Amino acid sequence: MQIRLSYSITQVSNVNIHTKKIKNKLIIKQVMLVKIDF
Repeated sequence: MQIRLSYSITQVSNVNIHTKKIKNKLIIKQVMLVKIDF
């Protein structure tokens, strides 16, 4: 779990740097929550 979570967090930071859009951040946060639930 820790490896997957760290990998998703890295993806989030990369996308935030490239896009800097609130909508994209919200979508990615929802995806991360789904991964954490599983």
